[in-house]
Amino acid sequence: MGKETELKLSLPVQYVPALRAHPLLRIAEPVGPVKTLDNTYFDTSDLQLHQQRVALRTRQQGDIWLQTVKCASVSVGGLSQRPEWEKPIRVSSTLLMWS
Repeated sequence: MGKETELKLSLPVQYVPALRAHPLLRIAEPVGPVKTLDNTYFDTSDLQLHQQRVALRTRQQGDIWLQTVKCASVSVGGLSQRPEWEKPIRVSSTLLMWS
């Protein structure tokens, strides 16, 4: 089991250009390569996972697929830590299967 630390930030879309133009962000050097992550979240038709504050996600990053389960946590000011379990999976046809 791992622990995810997450900080969620939010701002209205019309302020995104101003944020990107901020002097501190303009002079910041990139750290590592840019990665595109394709995420899919799953739930039951009656949203049982959501009601129990559980998230089930698959993520594709290049040729690698991961399946992750995240549990409820306390969030303060957009900062949260929660337990998560992550495992590589293999993709067979349209089914995602544990490897």
